Amino acid sequence: MSLETSLNKNNELLAQQKTLLEQQNALYTQNNSLIQQLLSALANNVVTQSAAPEKENTLKDEPYIQLAVEHVEQPNKTAKPAKKKAAVDKTPVDIETLDLETVVALAVLFKNDAYNLTADKLAQARAVIEGVGESERNGQADALDCALQGVLELKALTKAQSLDLCLEMLENWDNIPGITERREFALDLLNQGTRASEPEPEPEPEPELDYGAIFNQAQQALLRLAKNGYRREAVDIVAKFGVKKLGDIPQEKLPEVLAQAEAALEE
Repeated sequence: MSLETSLNKNNELLAQQKTLLEQQNALYTQNNSLIQQLLSALANNVVTQSAAPEKENTLKDEPYIQLAVEHVEQPNKTAKPAKKKAAVDKTPVDIETLDLETVVALAVLFKNDAYNLTADKLAQARAVIEGVGESERNGQADALDCALQGVLELKALTKAQSLDLCLEMLENWDNIPGITERREFALDLLNQGTRASEPEPEPEPEPELDYGAIFNQAQQALLRLAKNGYRREAVDIVAKFGVKKLGDIPQEKLPEVLAQAEAALEE
C-alpha cells in the first residue's frame, strides 16, 4: 500500500470517527434530556414512556461507534535495528612471537585449536592474562604458568614446542595436583624429548682387509699342505674357485681360501 493511499484511508477513517463522535454527542444530549424528563416524571410520579425507545437507539449506536474507533489505523512503530555482531579477526599469528605466559593461556583456553592461532584467540588469551579477579582470570592458566616459570629448560624450546608441553600437561592434569608434581612432570617430558632427539651412534665401520697379507697367509698355508704330503688337497682348494693358480683367485675370495687351507692343516 502506497503512502498516499494509506493517508487517504486514514483521513476517511478520521472523518468517519468525527461523524460518529458528533452522533455520540447528540445522543449524550438526548440522554441528558431524557434523564431530566425522567427525574421530573419521578418527582411527579409519572414515568415518561418514550425514554425506553430512545435508550434502545443509544445502545444500538454504541457498538457502531466503538467499531469505528477500533478501525482507525495506529501509526506503525519503527522496529529497532538489530545490533551487529563484532567481526571475528581471523588474521594468523606467529606463535614464536609470543611469551610463555601467553602460550600457556592459549593452551588452556583453546586446547588443540591453539595450533590454528588467530588474532581473535590471541586477544582472548591476553584478556585472561590482564584480567583482575576470579571472574576475569583463569585459575588453571595461572597454576600452569606458575609451575612452568621455574623450569629453566624451557628456554631452549620453541614456542610451538612449549605449546606441545602445555597440552601434554593439561591431558594429565588430574594426575599432577600440585606445583611440584607439575614441574617434575614437565622435566620428565623434557628429558624424554632430549633422549628421543639424540641421534643414534653410527656403527663403527668394519676394518678394511689387507688382501696382500691374506694372500701371503693363504699361500703359506697351501705350501705347508703340499710339504706335509697333502699337495692334492692344496690343488683341490684352488680348483674349487675355477682356477689353477692362487694368483687368479679374486681377492675377496682369499679369506675363504685361507680358511679352507687352515682347516685342512688341522685335520
